[in-house]
Amino acid sequence: MAEIDKSGTSERARTLAESPASTSSSTGPTPGVLDWPAAFRAGVEVVGGKGRHLSRLARYGFQVPRGGVVPAGVYESLCRHRPVAEAIGRRLRVAGRLARADDVFHLGLSEVEAFLDGSWDGVGAARLVEDRSARFAAQQALDLPGVIDGHDERSAPTPSPLPATLPDAAPGAEWQGVAAAPGVATGPACVLRSPHDGAGMARGDVLVAPSTDPGWTPLFLRASAVVMETGGYLSHGAVVARELGLPAVVNVPDAMRRIAAGDQLRVDGDRGRVSRLGGAGLVE
Repeated sequence: MAEIDKSGTSERARTLAESPASTSSSTGPTPGVLDWPAAFRAGVEVVGGKGRHLSRLARYGFQVPRGGVVPAGVYESLCRHRPVAEAIGRRLRVAGRLARADDVFHLGLSEVEAFLDGSWDGVGAARLVEDRSARFAAQQALDLPGVIDGHDERSAPTPSPLPATLPDAAPGAEWQGVAAAPGVATGPACVLRSPHDGAGMARGDVLVAPSTDPGWTPLFLRASAVVMETGGYLSHGAVVARELGLPAVVNVPDAMRRIAAGDQLRVDGDRGRVSRLGGAGLVE
């Protein structure tokens, strides 16, 4: 199997684009001036085997906003092509088309290519980013159904706005889930929707998450226990909790809304039960 060239793609792109033009041709790039279409094409080119596959991954990764969680298999492609995309974003910002360079990740690949080849001057890019950012935020705030039955799309439940909390917020409330890792622990709840929000998690907190993947693993090292809204015995969070000796209960319905940040919780990983001992900062 051919090996993939692991040299810095963005550096090769810049070297290629900044190389002096041939003196016998008037159509080449101006010496010393970065030819962005060439740089972008070089940025999405991977020499060696699997080039076409990784190019497709690059097209996916190019449109992932900073902080997005992506499969590990896309990571190499992101490392190669994100610097190229960020440089394009900086150029759009300098041209006054975007407020921030990172906003380029709300543009589609065809739009960026049109800007690079000069067929679009970038006018309206900020409006596109504003509209797509708003729609993304609205979609993030939807409560998706846990199960969709049947093949008739007309019978599928409609997503609804997330309520702030559910009614059983009193001390003493208990929820049954799936016992995923043995042991019992107590501590304040740290409710996170993304591992990128975990900077404020303290050692000994109970990690409450919708689900986990490898990006969450560092937070397990601070946790006293783990509670997940979805998952099963072989889920990522369950396996890591057992490896680290943390009590874990998974598949706790509506855990993200029933449990508030700072709630004092008792997590019984033997019986699959989560109990609220008191509100934030108070054990009753």
